[in-house]
Amino acid sequence: MKNRITLTNQFSTADPNVAALLQEFNLPGVTKIVFFANAVDTDTTGADIVADYAVDTGAGTLVLSGAANFSKTVVQRVNLPPGLRAALPGVSEAALNGIFFDRLAKNRLEDSVPHQKGNAAIRYNYKQLSALVRANYFGKVRYKPDAVADDELFRAKVLFDADIGYQFTKTLQLVIGADNIFNTFPDQNTKANNLNAGQFIYNRNVTQFGMNGGFYYTKLELTFF
Repeated sequence: MKNRITLTNQFSTADPNVAALLQEFNLPGVTKIVFFANAVDTDTTGADIVADYAVDTGAGTLVLSGAANFSKTVVQRVNLPPGLRAALPGVSEAALNGIFFDRLAKNRLEDSVPHQKGNAAIRYNYKQLSALVRANYFGKVRYKPDAVADDELFRAKVLFDADIGYQFTKTLQLVIGADNIFNTFPDQNTKANNLNAGQFIYNRNVTQFGMNGGFYYTKLELTFF
């Protein structure tokens, strides 16, 4: 699937080319430029696989289910605005790309989310009792900032969920469970620049899975229809 991606571009006056452009247009006091642009053309390929199977086991029912997602997005072309080329005639194509759509921006589209995700679950129902165990797989992700020396790889992880429920009446059910029952966290940043003096233990530019650890709950479900 081919897409044209509209992104918010943010330029800082710390870049000398941007500072020169602001000076040329006589914009004192401006520290950032933000605008929307059809920045890149991308190509996305992938597949979703879902399967379910139920087995009667005497008085109960065993339900096996699974799902997997495989996807990959590749930036095929950066669409530099003609006006940017005209405003900075002495700047090379590579440098213009770095201003308009840098390595980190490309990383957000290509490698900041897992290329593979999936889950497998077993649910058992016996009269008013039900129980679930589920494993959730999140593939590896990569962080690629503009400085290649600060690249990071965050390994694949498997998280487990479980719950047990009891149906007291047709409309009332009690459930006790946990998401991420073993309190698994993503890999931490290891490069000093990515840690930012210890403020960002977990990388804020990639989205593998949540960084809040386990979630344990009890819920009472009341159905009115």
